[in-house]
Amino acid sequence: MPLPDRPNLEYLKKLAKEKLRELQRGDASAQLADAQLAVAWEHGFASWRKLRAHLDALRRAGEPSGRAGLPQEQIEEFYGAIYRADEATVERMLSVEPALVNARHPDGTTPLLAAADHNKPGLIALLLARGGDPDGVYAHSAHTPLSWAVTSEHFEVAEALRRGGVAPDLYCAAGLGHAKAVEAFFDAEGRLQDGAFSTGSSRYGPDGTRLPCPPPSAREVVSDALYIACRNGKEEAVRVLLRHGPDLSFRAFAGGTPLHWAYFSGSRAVIEALLQAGADPTLRDDVLRCTPRTFGICWPASEGWVSKVRQRLADDPTLVDIMDAGRAPLHLAAKGGHLGVVKLLIEAGANVNLRDAEGKTALDLAGERPDQAGPVKVAEWLKDRDPRGREDMAENTTMDEEETFIVAIRGGELGKAKSMLAARPGLIRSRRHGASPILIARYHGRQEIVECLRGLLPPLDIFEAAVLGDRETAERLLDGDGGLANAVAADGFGPLGLASFFNHDAVVRLLLARGARVGAASSNSMRVMPLHSAAAARSVLIARLLLEWGAPVNARQGTSGLGFTPLMEAALNGQTEMVDLLLEHGADRTMRDEKGHTAGDYARQNGHGVLADHLA
Repeated sequence: MPLPDRPNLEYLKKLAKEKLRELQRGDASAQLADAQLAVAWEHGFASWRKLRAHLDALRRAGEPSGRAGLPQEQIEEFYGAIYRADEATVERMLSVEPALVNARHPDGTTPLLAAADHNKPGLIALLLARGGDPDGVYAHSAHTPLSWAVTSEHFEVAEALRRGGVAPDLYCAAGLGHAKAVEAFFDAEGRLQDGAFSTGSSRYGPDGTRLPCPPPSAREVVSDALYIACRNGKEEAVRVLLRHGPDLSFRAFAGGTPLHWAYFSGSRAVIEALLQAGADPTLRDDVLRCTPRTFGICWPASEGWVSKVRQRLADDPTLVDIMDAGRAPLHLAAKGGHLGVVKLLIEAGANVNLRDAEGKTALDLAGERPDQAGPVKVAEWLKDRDPRGREDMAENTTMDEEETFIVAIRGGELGKAKSMLAARPGLIRSRRHGASPILIARYHGRQEIVECLRGLLPPLDIFEAAVLGDRETAERLLDGDGGLANAVAADGFGPLGLASFFNHDAVVRLLLARGARVGAASSNSMRVMPLHSAAAARSVLIARLLLEWGAPVNARQGTSGLGFTPLMEAALNGQTEMVDLLLEHGADRTMRDEKGHTAGDYARQNGHGVLADHLA
């Protein structure tokens, strides 16, 4: 199958997701990496990595025209003025160089998109008057300025674009809550009319031109419009769309249904309209695995959106400690390093000692990410405010023996752990919190306890072998069951990710040779791939191995779609050799995370000035 004339990564990602659904009908264990490989083969490429490299080369080849040959420093200065809403500087620079009005930033945005993204309504009229292209799309998601403003709930920006003559399609009209405009997209028989669909990643190439790809079905267009109307809490638009047969189980962003996003908006009227129409309140999203009601607070908690969490608590204070999929909002916020949300939840009465399905408190979860600034700050704040303290928790008389044993391991209390094992040897086989005692000890850096337990253990499982670097045991287990190479532990991590993080190259080589999926993300909210783990462990050797086996070099961790890349991790740690390795394999130094930072920014912020210059 040949590629389209202007191939687009987002379009191919959509094909991969469709292929995954097809594969899973025959094999429920099929992973996205399997589907990506199938799509690559169908288009004549040996691997997904090589297909992506081909698209990156095409994108880079098209960049000069998008930047009109302007100096990079001039473009950066212009965008800086947009981010500051410095209208005088924007106008002055456009007077000197009019071509700046449509000059693309290296991250794929246009000036109008940047103004929409940063919620700068005052700049919209100026940019439009100077010739800004309202149809210029973001190279990696194909959002126009208007659709991005609607999705981001930047309604002043959206109205400024409409006043400037930008006509909304069905998605934008629904997201703005313009019910009459929504109705106008349907004819007298209820059929969708031309012009209803003009945004959507599957129809654009990396330079913003449309692809010769078929548009989505009418039902998909209506369902997508219903999603954004629900997300933005637009009741009248929702009721209009419900009359035209949308799919109430439609999976939108994060795999949430319209009802998930209605709870996110907090609109009781929209929620009731969907339930009356037959929406299923028991379905779970694809990322957090929450039902709609809990998704409404758990998603913003996991993303660090303080205002949304505050709104949901005002609507329903009982959500503060609600548990779903084994976690409460506080657990998600702490693990994500979102101190503002953590403070808000505790002020609202959240139980700081509440344990998740694995027996971990918010403090435990934050402490698992010592290489990330956000979780470190959360952990420091929680340590000072834990009303009982770590020692008291271990002595809580309501705990049973297994719970006390695990707390002793986490706290590094070797003597207590040994005495408990002497009295009850069966504790060594505990799986109370989804992981074995030796894994918990290793996760928490309690090496003395690891060594103590190692001599007492029954046969290791594949996860323990990966963490401890026991290649011989791993090989024996894989000989008996090859599927263990892609097994997933209760905490969401696979053997390859664990071996990569704990720097055991011999086990990594074995797992790769036995079919471990090099691009499989962890099945938890961290969504880290083995290459992320190798970068965090600062192991150039393992990173090189993974890249040679096709690891996605620009993969993002987390659930937001704008998470850390391996290059950002290496830059933050000042690892010049790792940075060079990643760049050699196609790492994109212009990618930005959810805070707008590049790898170079992280290098400079952490005192690695020479490396930052190298990444500039």
